[in-house]
This record gives sequence, structure tokens and C-alpha cells, in this order.
Amino acid sequence: MKQPYKVTVIMSNYNQERYIEQAIQSVLNQKTNFPVQLIITDDFSTKDKSVEIIKKYENRYPEKIKALYNQENGRYLKNILRAKSITKTPYFCLLDSDDYWTDMNYLQNAVDYLDTHPEYVIYSRNILCQKEDGTEYLFVSESVRATDFTMENYLNQTISITQTTGTFFRNVIFKNGIPLIMEKA
Repeated sequence: MKQPYKVTVIMSNYNQERYIEQAIQSVLNQKTNFPVQLIITDDFSTKDKSVEIIKKYENRYPEKIKALYNQENGRYLKNILRAKSITKTPYFCLLDSDDYWTDMNYLQNAVDYLDTHPEYVIYSRNILCQKEDGTEYLFVSESVRATDFTMENYLNQTISITQTTGTFFRNVIFKNGIPLIMEKA
């Protein structure tokens, strides 16, 4: 019997032909001791060949990649919520189609940490950003030290979390679909 997926990577795409292959490959190149599924949501890309690229990978890796194709542009949040509504894995993360992981152990490290720390729901790491001209910088300043944050910190906005690409979640909200409060937002 095939082992169930432990992690879902949700990738939103809208006309990112230039970057999406590198993003998909960075998911496929992850070294894990558990199965990973990639859900790609395309938000009605019509100005480039990103849909063709997604279909190529979907056909090549049908056991790992599921694509959702919108028939109209629904914007980022609607796209992501559509994928989250079918995410039933214990863990999930987001990787935009113009981003990619350079650490091939990122998913394994995140799962290992959250598996051994059940009191946490988010694992977050800093990311390296690169501008079009090749200039690189850290998303969160090096002066910010590693620390724990609570829900109170989150609600009071006294929290430093990295960009989406560096954040990994225990699936405590979406296992039963999209909460009503989010559907109405």
C-alpha cells in the first residue's frame, strides 16, 4: 500500500513562465523520508506558456503533482484557498511559482522539528531574496535573533516571521475544509 502524503506544497501561479520550472524542480528535489504532494493552482495564465509547463510536470509526475486550472482570474487568496480546501495532509506550506528552495532538506527539517515539538504549529526560516539585478539580501535582518512566538505575539503584531517561502505549517485549520470565517472574507 502506498504511504499517504505527509506534506502538501501549495504553489500559486499566474503568468510565471520564467520561474515556474525552477520552483517545481525545487519541490521535486527535496530529500525527505515521507511522500510530498505538490498542488499547483494556475490563476488563468494566458500571457505565457506556464500552463504548458505545469501540464508537462503534471503528466510526468502524476503521483506527486495535482494541478488546478481556473477558468477566470480569481486572485491570489482565492487560488490559495482553493488548494487549501483539498489539503488533508498533516503539514502544508506555500511556495509561490516565482520562488524556489535552495535547501534540499527544507521540508525534512521542518517536519522533523514539528514532529518533535507538538506544541508548535509554525516552523519558519529566514530566506535569501534576489533582485532582478542579482543583488541579494535576507528577508529578516540578521539582527533579529531566533526565538519563539505565541498567539498573543501574533495578535499584537510583535512577531517576526519570514516571507511565505520560509514558513511551514501544521495543518490544524484546513483538514476539514475552509473555515467559514475565511470563506466570507
